Amino acid sequence: MRPHAVHLSAAGPGLAGHIAHAAYLGGHMEYGVALDGIEAELFAIAPGVAQPFIPGQQVRVDFDPNGIAVVRPD
Repeated sequence: MRPHAVHLSAAGPGLAGHIAHAAYLGGHMEYGVALDGIEAELFAIAPGVAQPFIPGQQVRVDFDPNGIAVVRPD
């Protein structure tokens, strides 16, 4: 999955999670998102730097269907 295909919001539809870590990289933010009930962290890139999410903040996670590819583990 492309990190730009992950959409984060403070409320609304999508999966529940929280920001595990955040990094400001000038023109964008990079986030590690822990989804409720899923062990692995999700990597997301977001252009909104004016009001970034902060570590620990609850978020909703949705996906752009054009940025998703299902890959078999084997």
